[in-house]
Amino acid sequence: MSATPESDFEAILRFTRTYPEVCDHVVDMPYRLCSPSAQDPRNLRLWRDPAGEVIAFGLIQQQFSTLDWATAPGFDPLKPDLFAWAIARLAQSRAEQGFDLGFLIGSQQVDDAALLNTGFEPDGWSMRHLSMPLDARPLEPVVPPGVRFRPLAGLAEVESYVALHRAAFDSRNMSVEWRSRILADPAYQPALDLVAEDEQGRLVAFCIGWVSDVHGVKTGQIEPLGVLPEMHQRGIGRAILLSTLLRMQQHGCAIARIDSVSGNNASNVLYESVGFEQDEETVQYFRWF
Repeated sequence: MSATPESDFEAILRFTRTYPEVCDHVVDMPYRLCSPSAQDPRNLRLWRDPAGEVIAFGLIQQQFSTLDWATAPGFDPLKPDLFAWAIARLAQSRAEQGFDLGFLIGSQQVDDAALLNTGFEPDGWSMRHLSMPLDARPLEPVVPPGVRFRPLAGLAEVESYVALHRAAFDSRNMSVEWRSRILADPAYQPALDLVAEDEQGRLVAFCIGWVSDVHGVKTGQIEPLGVLPEMHQRGIGRAILLSTLLRMQQHGCAIARIDSVSGNNASNVLYESVGFEQDEETVQYFRWF
């Protein structure tokens, strides 16, 4: 009996863990593979070498308005072909949806010629990739009065989570279907899926942790973290972040990672105050379709 063929999602996961240095999303890639956009095979393409090994991939993430992509070391010449595929697919989506689409593609290169030649222009900001060691005990969380942290109560609480997520990010992107897929993903860790509730039992914040080996180092990633706008400035975000980091440490993680928008001062101050430091950044390029 032959082995079960590797799925495209499995191939992407293996690629990102083989070449983490060229991928913006490694530990949290399962979260992104659960997105609605990723379920449409037209939004995904793999490039393989003659031996069948993946050497590049592109995944259009319409919910994030961005492209997950990478080329293996030494295969940068594939970038024009990869971006041309993405542009053709986005033009198709624009025609299907009937309204203009603003789209971002990130690159670790400043003045990336392959993007500039396709009409994308620098958008004036970058995604910061930060990390911190967990070999020493992280700062103890101070849970604000009237709030308690606990893991999400599984599928029974998905609808409440979706409402919280949408309110925290002022976005309609999160859905019951997407969140339910996350709970069913093999990489999902229920103990790292924390929510905060107030004295009335209302969910007011959330923080999800992901764990994976990266070149033999057990690594955690925070994605996503959010707090209801009316509950800001109460220390909830800091406390739930630290609570998740402590749980990651208990799971054996040596390093924790988190991403932050360069212009989001509140997030950057919070993350750096608990010990995160920037490793690299991804410059964002923008184009209308």
